[in-house]
Amino acid sequence: NDRRCLNGPAELHRANAALVTIAHGYIWCAGDAGAPKSLPRVVAVPWVGVTDRLGLPPILTHNSTALHNWKRIDPTGPLELSNLQPIHSITGAEDEAWFFLVASQIELAGAPGVKAAVEAQAAASEDDLQKVVLSLKVVAESLRSAKRALERMYERCRPESFYNDLRPYLAGWKGTVYPEGLIYEGAFNNEPRQFSGGSAAQSALFPLFSEALGISYGEENDHDAFLGEMRDYMTRNQREFLIAVAEGTSVRDYVKSRGRDDLTRAYNDALDAFVEFRTCHVRIVTSYVVLPSRKASLTKGHESLVDVGTGGTTVMPFLKFTRDCVLEFKL
Repeated sequence: NDRRCLNGPAELHRANAALVTIAHGYIWCAGDAGAPKSLPRVVAVPWVGVTDRLGLPPILTHNSTALHNWKRIDPTGPLELSNLQPIHSITGAEDEAWFFLVASQIELAGAPGVKAAVEAQAAASEDDLQKVVLSLKVVAESLRSAKRALERMYERCRPESFYNDLRPYLAGWKGTVYPEGLIYEGAFNNEPRQFSGGSAAQSALFPLFSEALGISYGEENDHDAFLGEMRDYMTRNQREFLIAVAEGTSVRDYVKSRGRDDLTRAYNDALDAFVEFRTCHVRIVTSYVVLPSRKASLTKGHESLVDVGTGGTTVMPFLKFTRDCVLEFKL
């Protein structure tokens, strides 16, 4: 119970992943009607302490499931799906393991693009045209690699298993079941707190690409507000990094000002790759959420999730909005 013995981010994230599994299993195992009003002190106090040090809320997030809940099967082997396995599991099913490992693989695929996006900004500030072109090509390839990883979801995660067995455990405590929130016993002065559940929108990867490529999702609309809220579910370091990128040199403005065909092609190709990923995501959500919901096959007792994502937003309008916004920024 003494989280002060944990040293450094790795141990804190490992503890958070374990506490997430325990907490969400406890909260949602009996369905909506059986959801308890409070989380016992023995879990709540260390969980709040650990997440506070990480700059995260005490709830299941993309960080706890995709970024910090995997390990190599062969410690000397490659970082790829065939050599990864989860550390913790809520349901124990292979479908759950594959769902989260695919999300981990998407992050790994996008990593070279993160470095390249920052390098594109630096090159733009130095008017290094060829470096900007090369960096944008790496961003495009990273996005297409992430798309290929996402397309592998079908291999070992069945839509009906995800929808009926795993998805209910990804929900938060905000809305119908918890109109006032959940009480964390021994924390927050025992006053209820509301938090959204897990969502891919909590990944810092795609907001990073949006900021670096100069893509805006508008202002004062529900979708933009949701994207802003999801940043509260990233670590403190991730939020600060996104702010730094947003304040950096505008790659889009640089490409537009130079008016060169090679630059414009590289920039537009990166946006095309972004759209391709978003379109693939729409197809996945159609298969794993929309179609199962039309069959009315949601496990009895979890009806609160029928029309919304586990992060709390209406799924398809949001996904199509973020995809179409990217298209609008092509030059």
